[in-house]
Order: sequence, then structure tokens, then C-alpha cells
Amino acid sequence: MSYRQLVPVLLLTLLAGLFPLLATDAQAEMTPALQRALETSDFPWAAKDGTLTVWVYFQDKGLEGAQLQRALDEAEAGLTDKVAWRRGKMKPAGARLVDEGDLDLHAPYLSAVEATGAVLRRESRWLNAASFQASPMQIRQISQLPMVDRVDLVAKFRRPDVPVEAGESLDPADKSETSRWTIDYGANQAAMEQFNVPQVHEMGYTGQGVVIGMLDSGFRTTHEALNSIPVLAAYDFVNDDNNVDNEGDDPSNANDHGTKTMSTAMGNMPGELVAPAFGASAILAKTEDVADEVPIEEDQWVAGLEWVEAQGADIVSSSLGYSDWYTWADMDGATAVTTLAGDLAVLRGLVVVNSAGNERDDAWGHIIAPADGFHIISVGAVTSSGTYTSFSSPGPSYDGRIKPDVAALGSQNAVVSSTSNTDYTTASGTSFSCPL
Repeated sequence: MSYRQLVPVLLLTLLAGLFPLLATDAQAEMTPALQRALETSDFPWAAKDGTLTVWVYFQDKGLEGAQLQRALDEAEAGLTDKVAWRRGKMKPAGARLVDEGDLDLHAPYLSAVEATGAVLRRESRWLNAASFQASPMQIRQISQLPMVDRVDLVAKFRRPDVPVEAGESLDPADKSETSRWTIDYGANQAAMEQFNVPQVHEMGYTGQGVVIGMLDSGFRTTHEALNSIPVLAAYDFVNDDNNVDNEGDDPSNANDHGTKTMSTAMGNMPGELVAPAFGASAILAKTEDVADEVPIEEDQWVAGLEWVEAQGADIVSSSLGYSDWYTWADMDGATAVTTLAGDLAVLRGLVVVNSAGNERDDAWGHIIAPADGFHIISVGAVTSSGTYTSFSSPGPSYDGRIKPDVAALGSQNAVVSSTSNTDYTTASGTSFSCPL
């Protein structure tokens, strides 16, 4: 055995001494989905080296008593004024604004998992979990650690192509020649009028003073309809840097989807495209890797959501959902990881708006997570005549709640082009009814 191979063994032996339960038959739960993956020799989403991406949930934060109270005091003191104000709206006067979910994961627990040879990917304070890349043998070792509550697969998602509605053109929408409103909405006027946005704008209500967090594939903010938007913070969770536009080995279309959804929510170029929340500020999180061979993974979304909340967003718009490895019974508001994280965000004062999905006419045929959340506003897509589109995922949730909660235009929406700073085009899907 080489030195490199011996180190993890020695560390695990040491941990067995520190945590006597490790030497017993105690084992954390491995979910059915993970068990099936481990039993499948050619599991489709295994990496080339045979490793899987898994969630490791811990039993606690490793703190109690006075030590726990000090940690909570420090976490509350570290909130920005904006975040404290927003969270305070959800609490009784004088109540603590943080809980154990706001504390960092216990570092010795992470080290214990890493000692198996598993590679840390993302941490989630809210879920008290971290994602790791691990081999089947390492996953079984992790399940034996006494501080581990359960181990699960990190769900993945491939964004489906949205079919074009019959009789509709893919040409850019025609601009309105005249407008009866103070604002010239350009190609977006019909969408605005469909759900009475101009009347609200005429009363003086816009996005001014509101901070919108966008979770998407990347953003080209140099477009003329976007370049005046104040971007308060930006982070790329795919490449781990502050550049949310295309870079390095990114596919050429990496910024396409996010640029278009951003323009749908807050674009502002009178005569061309004016969106509902023009005047808002933005926090941009690039959470999706759109490379064909890399399914989008939910741990990036959770990390992005927690980061956006901490940066002071008021609203989160997310045009993504997860169904791979979940079952219809899991769309109950209490199972999917993104659903749980989204609801926790709402309880911290965020408004979370998410696409219902584009699965009406495929084998899945239901809403997708996190649109099933109890507190998440899920959005379906309708045509210009107000009827639901052929692709908009239908409800209800598995436990019978009405979903989607609302609907907006999701067919031939006016959006900016991601390949030019001055061009405009159209796009369809609940990806666009959501930010609208």
C-alpha cells in the first residue's frame, strides 16, 4: 500500500478512536435512489472514473449550550442591515433573526468525510449537508461515520427544448407602432397588457428599490437593455469566480438562457423591450453548466440560493427544476432538496419564484421541483390568448395542492439576444413566464 493510500486509512482509524460509534454496525440511511445507483454497474450519471455526486447530511452542527448561543449571536451580528430588515419581516418583534441553519457546517465533520478520499463540492448551511464526489466504496465508508445522518444522490437536470406552438413564428416580435401608455414597451407591450402591468407602472410602481436575485446559466450584461441595471454582486458557481459571462471553456451559448431571463424580468430599453421590474437592481448567480455532457446539478442551485439570500436579495427568479431520479410521489413539497432549500429561503424573507416546468407532454407529465414548494410561487405558461401552452407542466402537487400558483406568457416572449448588444428575439417556455 502506498503512502497516499495509507493516509485515509490512518485517518479513519483515528476517527474510529474519536467516535466509538464508527466501530459499531451503526449506519446512516442511504436513500433508495442512491442504493439503486450503487447497484447499477452502468449508472448513466456516474463520472468516467465511476464516482457519484452525493449529498451527505449531518446530524447536527457540532455545537451545544453556551457555545451554540455564542455562534448564533455572532451569526446575527454578521447580517447586513438589508438582510436583517428583510428577515425581520418574517419574525415577531424582538425574535432572533438566525437559527442553526445559518451556522457553518462543523469543520471536523467535513474532514471526517474527506478522510475517506471523497472530494468536497458544495456546502449547505441551511440543509446541514455538503455534496461530495465519491466512489461507491467511499460512499459506504461515509455512511458508517457516526456524525452522518443520511447520504443521497445529487439530482441532475437537462433543460428540455421547448416545442414551438403551432402556427407561431420564431421571428422577432414586431414592435408596437403606438402605445396608449406613458412607457413604450416595444415588443413586450402585449405581454405586459395581458396581466395588467402597465396599470401598475402608471401608478408609479416599478422595480426601483428592489433587489432581484437571478439563478441561471450566465449573463451578458452589456446588452443595451441590461447595461444600466445595477449589479450589486455576481458569482459563477460553475467556475468559482466572479465572472458570470462566458469565459474559458464555457460553451458559446452558456450565457444565453440567463441573459434572456434577466431581460424578461428587468430589461429596460423603451421602444424595444421594457420588462415588469425595470429599475430593479440585480444579484447574479451562474449556477448552471450548460455543456451537453454535464447535466445541471442541484447542489450548485442550493449554493447559489444561499449566497443570493446572504447578499440581500428581495426576490429570487429561478427558471430551473429537477425531476431526474425523483418520482412523482417526491413532488410533495417535503422531499426534493431544491424544494426544501427554496422554502427555507422564503422563511428568511425572500420571495422565491420558480418555473413550473415544460413537461406537460412528455413522460414525466407533472410539475418539477422546486415548483412543488409550500411557499414557492410556481409559474405556468400561457399563450397570447391566455390558454395554457402545450408544454407547461400541470399540477397539482403530489399531495393535492394547486400548482402552478400563477401563469404568465410563456410563448414567443420578447427577449434580448445574447449574441449582440442591440438585437432582440423571442423565446418560449416556463423559463420566461417565471421572470415575467
